[in-house]
Amino acid sequence: MPITQIETYLDGLSNLQRDYYDQFKALIESVYPKVKVYLFAKQPYFYLEEHESINFHRRPSIMMAFFKDHVNIFSTANAIFQSRLPMYTFTEKHTLQIYFDQRLEDDVLKELFKASLILDK
Repeated sequence: MPITQIETYLDGLSNLQRDYYDQFKALIESVYPKVKVYLFAKQPYFYLEEHESINFHRRPSIMMAFFKDHVNIFSTANAIFQSRLPMYTFTEKHTLQIYFDQRLEDDVLKELFKASLILDK
């Protein structure tokens, strides 16, 4: 049976993965208190309600994929922040990878998350 609810997905995370998820969510909510989270492609997907009419693939959003030792963060703002986050790995396609043994750079990550949910005009 596929997981369709965010709560069910979160229950399946390890304690370490859940801790990182909670920290990321708190950072996002610190800049966007009314952020929505939804499961999209079986991964947590953050967006603003005001952008709901925009197709999922074009909507300003943040998506996270949790693995055993790291999390991948997908956002259109990743490329802009790559030079400000040299302590983390970025893939060729600008996926941000944060390993669970790395310290979170809260201030820069907040800026990244804020930029990720802004609609370019």
